[in-house]
Amino acid sequence: EVAPSTVVGALCWKELELRVCGSASVPAARLKQFTTYSNINPDAKRCKLFWQAVESFTDEDRSHLLKFCTGRSRFPARLVLSPFNLDNAKESHDNHLPVAHTCFFRLDVPNYSSVKIMRAKLLYAIYNCQAIDTDTRNPTQWESDDE
Repeated sequence: EVAPSTVVGALCWKELELRVCGSASVPAARLKQFTTYSNINPDAKRCKLFWQAVESFTDEDRSHLLKFCTGRSRFPARLVLSPFNLDNAKESHDNHLPVAHTCFFRLDVPNYSSVKIMRAKLLYAIYNCQAIDTDTRNPTQWESDDE
């Protein structure tokens, strides 16, 4: 039993969804509020570019970003989520993608040269790099599963 039937009966479906699943909205300001920084100054260029890019995202994009970094597409109803953490990427060039560590709620952000590149790389990563369990798979299997 998730909740007593008397409570469930008193709530409309939207209120119940919010209490059980959390808000589908992921405001940039709320994400920023719960962000910590490792090996990087919050005033660094890459952080400023990151937040400019995130602020330009739709709610759906920010939901995908949250899922990419934490494994959750929504903030919990009661925020017990560890802080979202931004860190320096080991590889820091325009041709590298950001790297997420879902177990640590961490995103390693390369030092991109512009907000346009930051935005494009983040969007590519959050919509296309979703295989968080491939680290246990033999890399030679990635090339030809159909053969």
